Amino acid sequence: VYVDDLVQRWIIRLVRASRDVEGVAVGASVRGSLVLEQTARAWALLNDRGYVIPEDVEGLFLPVVGHRIVFRPSFLAETRHLSAHETMERFRSQCIALAPRLEPDWRSDTAATAG
Repeated sequence: VYVDDLVQRWIIRLVRASRDVEGVAVGASVRGSLVLEQTARAWALLNDRGYVIPEDVEGLFLPVVGHRIVFRPSFLAETRHLSAHETMERFRSQCIALAPRLEPDWRSDTAATAG
């Protein structure tokens, strides 16, 4: 199953961002990014695709990485009024804000093929 270089780099940045979110004591490791890529490949295959799309990564991020995260007590106190699902969604949103999807630079591709 094909994983584009942009998606691979985004997976790495997204998992790395899990360590930079305020309120996280222990984020996901490099192994988390490897498992996220492998799981996204499997998910794509199960969905009859020979390639991974960013939505696969985004949807699988919490199931793959969520259990690897240790939150600081201050973050847990701050989110105590939220459900576990809402707390994890907040965490995911913060990670995506720190590492937004990488988009292709169509201008450089066009310039390379035009010259």
